Amino acid sequence: MSTLAKIISDLVLNIEIENAKKYIRNSFILKILNSYYPDEYFPVYSHQHIRIIAKLFEIETNKIDEIEINKKINKIINDLIKKIFFFCFKF
Repeated sequence: MSTLAKIISDLVLNIEIENAKKYIRNSFILKILNSYYPDEYFPVYSHQHIRIIAKLFEIETNKIDEIEINKKINKIINDLIKKIFFFCFKF
């Protein structure tokens, strides 16, 4: 198995992000993670767009990378969806 195939395999099967970061850009890592774990990673991959969305949701972005910011965005979005769903079907 080639090095790149092993890195991607470890990323998909074990969510081995730190090793993947050495060889693959965060945007591509997020694309892969969202494909395999859509409940955990929001489908936004661009550094710029992730930062804009984080700012809209007032997420602190100092000292964390786009992957961690993406997970925080995903949690907020999922929580909002749950609240909306609960409100709509409460009656």
